[in-house]
Amino acid sequence: MFVPMFFVVVGFLINVRVFLETLVTHVPLVISIVLGLILAKWVAAFVSQKMLHYSRDEGLVMWSLSLPQVAATLAAALTAYEAKSADGSRLIEEPVLNSVIVLMVVTSLLGPVLTELFGKRLAAASTIGDTIA
Repeated sequence: MFVPMFFVVVGFLINVRVFLETLVTHVPLVISIVLGLILAKWVAAFVSQKMLHYSRDEGLVMWSLSLPQVAATLAAALTAYEAKSADGSRLIEEPVLNSVIVLMVVTSLLGPVLTELFGKRLAAASTIGDTIA
């Protein structure tokens, strides 16, 4: 019950005009936050894959499963947005908050799609391995 209500409350806080303006005027910020997370998650999965001697598909499934950033990311960003420093300025400004919202949407859509793609490849490779063995 908490998570859906949390998203409803956050939805009421979004200024749609400013959100769309952020997408147009802060393109490098939005792209760098989204791609930075995707790349960092890929590096972590790749290193883990090599350390654990996993196959390429196992590493890609691990990466795709770790991609979605939703509740904790939004909670941290919203808390930082609402918090004020000693001089009264926000810890993060609205363009950063809006970029985090874009990050949540992109990763929550991309993660399941990639997991299905790589999971099917992994299952097919496993089935072929079972047939050979």
